[in-house]
Amino acid sequence: MSEIKESRDFPLFTSSRPSRAAKKKQAEAEEASSDQSDAMLTEICSLGASLGNIDGRLSAIDSRLDNISTSVVAIQESLSNLTGRVASNESRLTEAEARISAAEDGMLTQERRITSRDKELSLLRAKIDDLENRGRWKNLRIVGLPEKAEGSDPIVQYLTRMLPKWLDLTPETRFEIERAHRSLGPVPGANHVPRSVLVRFLRYVDKELILQAAQKKRYISHEGIQLRFFQDVSAEVLKKRREFDEVRKKLSACDMFRGFAYPAKLRCLHGTQMHFFFLSSRSHGVFENIGR
Repeated sequence: MSEIKESRDFPLFTSSRPSRAAKKKQAEAEEASSDQSDAMLTEICSLGASLGNIDGRLSAIDSRLDNISTSVVAIQESLSNLTGRVASNESRLTEAEARISAAEDGMLTQERRITSRDKELSLLRAKIDDLENRGRWKNLRIVGLPEKAEGSDPIVQYLTRMLPKWLDLTPETRFEIERAHRSLGPVPGANHVPRSVLVRFLRYVDKELILQAAQKKRYISHEGIQLRFFQDVSAEVLKKRREFDEVRKKLSACDMFRGFAYPAKLRCLHGTQMHFFFLSSRSHGVFENIGR
């Protein structure tokens, strides 16, 4: 037993060379290390390639950033120019608004002045028209007398002789004609409407006497031709009276028209009551009611 123990503690055959198993293990370790080194080298190569790609992409990004920076600078310059132009336009707009406001104020003042002048002008026209009509108070207009009816006699003498005959005046009736003449204008032909005769009496009462006699007789004729007698009025009053032409014809057909009161008031006799109308539109409605 002691011998066996010695042999275990002190082997009889010892060798310094490694065993096969150790060699194999070492070879496997070296192979694994080589594989690992190759893998690391491959990975390092791959990382290098990736870094190269990254460097290229970064360069491209830098180039694009440079372009963007250039564009931003250009945009900033454009914005600066636009800001200056907007500021200039704002200044001009403010100035234009101030001018427009001043012009509007001036126009408002002018409109007020024009309105005031229009009122004054209307008032002056009314006064002038009134003065013109007052100057015509002694005038009478005869419509329908044929041209050359007076023959070779002066028209004043002819009218002085014919008016009492036309109007059935008494021999005691006295009136004086200051002057008389045909209305201005060319002499019409034989088949045209003769010019009216304008007669101016010496006194207003003489004119009223003849006019009232003509209104009383209603129908006056000379050699079968109807004569009509009117108060001489201005063109403005005549224009206002002509607005009643349509209703005047209707009233005349019904024997209801009684002439005009100065300046342009239509007189209408209905039954025993006299009606006066200032507006032609109103007279139409009243005539329709009267006609019923």
